[in-house]
Amino acid sequence: MKLFNDAVVTVVALSLLVGVLVGGYYVAAYVINYLMSVEEKQLEIIVMSILTGLLVIMLSSMVTKRKQIRNKHNQMFMNKVDVYVRFIKEWSINLSHNIKSDSSHDSIFEDGFYDLERELMLVANDEVLKAYIEFKECEDDPETKKGLIGRFILEVRKDIGNSNIGINQDDLSLMFLDMTKDKMGTRFHSEEVSGHTGVI
Repeated sequence: MKLFNDAVVTVVALSLLVGVLVGGYYVAAYVINYLMSVEEKQLEIIVMSILTGLLVIMLSSMVTKRKQIRNKHNQMFMNKVDVYVRFIKEWSINLSHNIKSDSSHDSIFEDGFYDLERELMLVANDEVLKAYIEFKECEDDPETKKGLIGRFILEVRKDIGNSNIGINQDDLSLMFLDMTKDKMGTRFHSEEVSGHTGVI
C-alpha cells in the first residue's frame, strides 16, 4: 500500500513538473513571437518599461531595507541609552549607601546592581568598559577614583554622541558625586567603603 501511495505521489509530482515546463514553453514562445512582431520603436518602449519597473522595484527594496536597518539601529541606540541612564542612577545610589556584605537589604541591592553590570557589559563600547574596569580595579587614593568616575561618564557621553566640548572628567565626577544621597561628596573620603565591589 505504501509503495502504491509513493507511486501516486511521484506521478502527480511529475505531471505538475511537466505542466509547468510546457506552460513555460508556451509563454516564452508567445513572448518571443510578440516581440518579433512589434516594431523597433514599440520594442524599445517595452524594454524601457520593463527596465523602469525593475529599477523601481529595486529602489523600493533598498529604501525598505535601509529603513529597517535604521529602525533597528535606533532601537539598539535607545536600549543602550536606557542601560546607561539606569546604570549611572543605580551606581550613584550604590555608592551613597556604602554597601555592607552582612546586610540582607544591601545584598539584594548589590545583586540588582550586578544585573545592570551584565547589561553594561553587553551594550557599552570598548572605551566605556575599559573606564569602568579601571575604576573597579583601582586601589589608589579616593581622588584618583573620583577622576575615574568622571572618565567613565565622559566615555558614556562620547558613546551616545555628545561632543564634550567645554567639559572634562573632573566636572562630571563632581556632578556625579553631587547627585548621590547622604552627601556622598564628603563620604567619598571614608576608607570604610573603599574595598567594596562597585562602590568606592
